[in-house]
Amino acid sequence: MASWVETALSDMRKPGFSGSWFDSYSVHDDQWLERQVTSSSAKRAGCQRGRYMLASECWNSGINPDYADISWVSSSKRADAYRIMPWMETPLGVTYGTTHLPGYTGNTRILMLDCRVAIKSKTSGLWAYHGPFQMASGMLITPNQLTFTGPSEGLRYESAYGGYSCRAVAFDGSADGYSYVEWHGWPSFITVDPTDVADICVTMKTSLILHNQAGTDDREFSRYMFTLAADAYSASGGIGWTGCIGWSRNKFVTAKYPAFQHFVMHTMSEAQFNAAGGYPAQFAFLDDGVDDVENPPDTPIVAPAVGEWGLLTEGGAGAWGTSSATGSPYVSGGLPPPLRRRR
Repeated sequence: MASWVETALSDMRKPGFSGSWFDSYSVHDDQWLERQVTSSSAKRAGCQRGRYMLASECWNSGINPDYADISWVSSSKRADAYRIMPWMETPLGVTYGTTHLPGYTGNTRILMLDCRVAIKSKTSGLWAYHGPFQMASGMLITPNQLTFTGPSEGLRYESAYGGYSCRAVAFDGSADGYSYVEWHGWPSFITVDPTDVADICVTMKTSLILHNQAGTDDREFSRYMFTLAADAYSASGGIGWTGCIGWSRNKFVTAKYPAFQHFVMHTMSEAQFNAAGGYPAQFAFLDDGVDDVENPPDTPIVAPAVGEWGLLTEGGAGAWGTSSATGSPYVSGGLPPPLRRRR
């Protein structure tokens, strides 16, 4: 079970990585289904503005190491940021798509709790803490962030848990060219001094719950992903959105209530994160019931091709042909699981 500190670092960076700046960002658990292939957010965590709230720093390729990810923002949006807004999305991945795993019946939702924001001061070097917030607002969007007004689904307040839940929804998207829509949610603005922001960190907890308590518990077969992020905005009454601060890697939500799983977005490199005062110390004492079972993969998960060999324990029975070998189930010191050839 990973600590908050371990989770926070790996949600943004590959721990111990030595190489180029962009390659140091953690890769998603699975590639974002139907996301534009040219978008860096389809494959990995990342930043655009990052820590740079001043336009003169953010859109300066000599200062902002993530300039390539912010350069496309139009000149009309290149303003100083006086407000930040946390947000989240529920992408699906290419491996499992809208059907998830055999046994999934559509009865799983993602509970969202305890969203908190920490902002580090350049002047004092100290972190200021905001929240907890509820992801109480939002909208349905396509994977490429086109506003969608289709099926009535998405956000729901869960009185039994004291928070909101959401999910991505499969639908016949022939008119839009997409097979599902996702929930894009947010809480409220936080005002900042753009000259005094050294770093930003956003954290929240998720857990799988049932859409219908009387229905089938299919949570172990769901393959929802989740990403946590934050945007920058100009002063109230200004031009509005001025770029994405950053987004965490998309992880499969695996924790079942009452267990929780943390998601974290921050603007630091591994060295900056691990430096004295690098991460928000108060966040390290949050509930440590983190069900973060996987380390960031080196590359996105790719669905096995037809005829490829794979472990018997992977996927559903319908995906596999006749067993190629027999043997006892895997136990410590025993035989490995038998292999089957994919249909």
